[in-house]
Amino acid sequence: MDKRKFSEQQLQEQIKKLPKIEDHQSKELLFEKIQAHTPSRKNTNKRQLSFRWLIPSMAGLTAAVILFVVLQSGVFRDDQITEHHEENMEIMSGHDQNDSSYDARGDMESAEFDEFAQNTEGFVEEELGDFMLYYQDEHQFPTFTIAVADQQNMFAIPITLVSTSSTGDPNDYYNRIDTFVDEDQLGVQTFPFEDIAFEFTKGNQQLFMTVADDYQFPPGSSNAYMFQKMVNIMFEKYSFDHITLQTDSTDQVDLGPIGVKDQLELQPVDNLAYKIYQYEESTQRLFVPIDMTNGNEITNIEVALEEMQQDQSDFNVYATIPEEADYRLVTSDDETLVIAFTSYELFGYNEMTYEMTQAILATAKSFGYTEVDFTIPGLDGMFGRFDLDHPIPVPDGINPQILH
Repeated sequence: MDKRKFSEQQLQEQIKKLPKIEDHQSKELLFEKIQAHTPSRKNTNKRQLSFRWLIPSMAGLTAAVILFVVLQSGVFRDDQITEHHEENMEIMSGHDQNDSSYDARGDMESAEFDEFAQNTEGFVEEELGDFMLYYQDEHQFPTFTIAVADQQNMFAIPITLVSTSSTGDPNDYYNRIDTFVDEDQLGVQTFPFEDIAFEFTKGNQQLFMTVADDYQFPPGSSNAYMFQKMVNIMFEKYSFDHITLQTDSTDQVDLGPIGVKDQLELQPVDNLAYKIYQYEESTQRLFVPIDMTNGNEITNIEVALEEMQQDQSDFNVYATIPEEADYRLVTSDDETLVIAFTSYELFGYNEMTYEMTQAILATAKSFGYTEVDFTIPGLDGMFGRFDLDHPIPVPDGINPQILH
């Protein structure tokens, strides 16, 4: 491209960027000023000029006129041009900085989002409340079941200790039960096991309980009843069916209302209805197994589910199945319990429905079922940690407490 044409094009582009100027001079005055600054034709050596320089392009002439007017009017002085240029450079620099900040912020927000996604993985479970069951196949950590009592000493409540760094020796856990339980946080009380030493022998095939010669069993029939319930729960999973009792020097122990015995038979832990125990609003919610209904033992799953619909608020025990909820039960399969609920307005992806699902799984396990097939109107697919599209296995533990 011709250098002159290129310069004219640049000039036109720069002129377009100038601020709008209004000049109120008369045409005659403007013409005189232009004439005064235009070289005289008389002083021009016509022979030294080519024909094309005698008639400048319209664009060039127009640009010259406008530029002259600007300079003469004093509207846009040199210092203003410089200031305007500097402002533009600052603005451009600001844009660059903003763009850089934006990119950095974008990276930061992206990183924060990734961290948020990682921290809230399984957020449904948090929204649905605590997960109150434990499945061994998730981690394969050693587990040990201890038991506590409610504040009125009416119910034995299981707690599954999950040890992430364990030798697997149960003696390390059953001889310091009270150290694992925060009574205030759970709203429970522990039996005085600190006066009792448990010792597993023969590859955990036998259990000895040793007390001092002057040991005195806590008075009251409720303590004897609770002690029996607790040891039933604590040692249910082991192969032995009794505990061998001894003092430091004798082969029998005075268990108060239970009697003087050399061994204590363990009773089976089955046919239970799981409800919620919560001592106060500020204390943790726990599953509590109920083995009686209206003074009678629970004998089948139908009775257990009916019991789960009843509050026992005087004892801080609450229903896990809404009393108004209707369901159909199929129990023909010895391993799979099929339960189909009808529509109920409070069912949904909420804590109440989630606790109900977990409680039914725990209850089904106590009756020998290995899985439960749920139908809950309005719910399908993943529900917290459960896939409702398939039968759900019963749990390995209740009220897990992770030990580090």
